[in-house]
Amino acid sequence: MPAKSKIRASKRRARNGERVTFSGQLRGKPVANRKLVDLQAYYRGKWRTFATPRTDKKGKWRFRYRFGATRGTVVYRFRARIRREATYPYELGYSPQVR
Repeated sequence: MPAKSKIRASKRRARNGERVTFSGQLRGKPVANRKLVDLQAYYRGKWRTFATPRTDKKGKWRFRYRFGATRGTVVYRFRARIRREATYPYELGYSPQVR
């Protein structure tokens, strides 16, 4: 069974220099303490990992990201990628996408 996670962004729009907090929670039990979650953005035709936060004991994770080096209006897609690990009984999985 693939792993799942919720994902949300604190803002719908951000300009260069502004910060957005991405947060979410793993679904399912048991949650491995300090589980890795890859945050990815779809950019130039590929999913690219830009951060790897860890969960807490309840499976919650959070990461603050500062936008920079973007010119014009760009719509990014983001998702969380949940890795398969020996201490977590689920297969590789992904969250829904947010824009």
